[in-house]
Amino acid sequence: MAQKNYRGEIASKNELKSFLREGDTENFSPYEIIFDRGHQSAPLSRYGDFLPSIGWVEEFVKSGGSFDSCGVWGINPFFGVEMEEWGVCPQFSGKMLALLGRADYDYNAIVAVWEKKFHPQTRAEFHAVVRGIQRKQLADKAGCHPSKSLMTLGWMTEPRWARYICKTSTRVGAGFTNYTHFNGVYAEALLNGQCLENPTFASWVSKRPSPEVMACRPYQNRPALRAVGQISNLPKNLYGAAMRHKKEYRQRLESVGTGSSGYLLVDATGEPICHDWQQGYKKISHRRVREDMSAMKIGEMWFLWDPNFGFQRHIENPSFREGLKFWEKRTRKGEPRPLCLNDVRNDIIETAGFCLAGTKAFLQNRMPFLYRLISQYNSWDQIPAEIMSTTWFVDFKIFQGYPIP
Repeated sequence: MAQKNYRGEIASKNELKSFLREGDTENFSPYEIIFDRGHQSAPLSRYGDFLPSIGWVEEFVKSGGSFDSCGVWGINPFFGVEMEEWGVCPQFSGKMLALLGRADYDYNAIVAVWEKKFHPQTRAEFHAVVRGIQRKQLADKAGCHPSKSLMTLGWMTEPRWARYICKTSTRVGAGFTNYTHFNGVYAEALLNGQCLENPTFASWVSKRPSPEVMACRPYQNRPALRAVGQISNLPKNLYGAAMRHKKEYRQRLESVGTGSSGYLLVDATGEPICHDWQQGYKKISHRRVREDMSAMKIGEMWFLWDPNFGFQRHIENPSFREGLKFWEKRTRKGEPRPLCLNDVRNDIIETAGFCLAGTKAFLQNRMPFLYRLISQYNSWDQIPAEIMSTTWFVDFKIFQGYPIP
C-alpha cells in the first residue's frame, strides 16, 4: 500500500523499499519515512511505536510540528499521544509549534488555547491568549468586579494586571496569597495606592505582620545556640549532654557581603564573626554605641548597624562621625524625591552608605524590575554607569520596614 512521506507526497514502492532492509518488508513501520527535521537521519521511528497515530503525526509534521524527547525543540511523543486523545487538531498543533519555535514556553497550554477556540496569528498573540486564560481563571475565583474579557486581561501589562486584581477583588485566597502576594500578584508596591480603597484588599493589608516579625519567625522555634568552636573538639560527655537537651553546639553561619572587606561571617544572633577566613570562628571586636547601634572598625572603614536587626543591615563609612550622620539620615522619615543607585552605593563620599547585598535584598522585595537589572552583579563597580545614574521617582512609603536612603 502506498504511503505518504513527510511532504505529503505519495511514495513509490521503490522509495519505500529504500528505507527498508532486505527481507524486512513485512515489519515495515510507516514512521520510518516521516522526518520531522527535514533530513533522513531523523525518522520518527527513532521513538519506536510510542507515538500518536500515523495520520495525526503526518498532519502535525506537515503543519510545522516536530518531536523532541526533552520537550524543547519539539513536543514529547507522550504529549502528542495525549493531545490526540483530547481531540486537539494536529494541523493547529503543528502550526502553533512552528509559530513559537520552541515547545518549552507556553506551548503546554496548547490544549486550553484549542478548547477556547482561539487561533493566534502571531507569537505575541499566542502568549497573550495563555496569559488571558490563566488570569481569567484567577479573576473569576477572586470575584473581580467589573469583569473583563479574556483577551483584555491577556494584553494587560503586569503592573496594570496587579492593580486590577487588588482594586476589584471581592475574595482573598483565590490564588497564591502570602506576605507579599495577594491573589497571585505582587502587591508590595500597591500598599499605599488607590488599591487600599478596596475593602477586601485593605483588610488583607491590615492583617499582614510587620517586616520585623516576618524576619524573626524562622528563628522563633530554633533551639538555643552556644559557640564552642569545632564540634570535633567537644568532649564526648558534653556532646552527649547537648544531644539529650536538643542543644546545638555549633552556630549557624551566614555570609554577608561588604563593600570594603569582602564577605563577613555572621552568627545566628546577627553578630559578625570574622573578616578573614584564615582566622577561624571568632567574633570581631565591636562596641555598643547606644541601644540601637553597634560599631566596629576594620582597616580604615567603620561599620554601623542596629544589633536588634543584625549586621545584615549595616552601613560603611571611613569616618565614624559621617557614618553616624548618615545613620540618622537613613532612619528618619523621608519624602518622595528622585533617587538613583549612585545615591545609595557605599563607596562614594556624601552618600548614604548602603552595601550592594542589602540594596539587592530590598529591590528583590519592593522593586523587582530594578533588581532584575542588577542581580547578576556582585559589586557596585560592575554595574553599568547608565543603570547607576538612572533616576527613579520613589514614594518613600515603599521603604516601610527598611532604612531610608
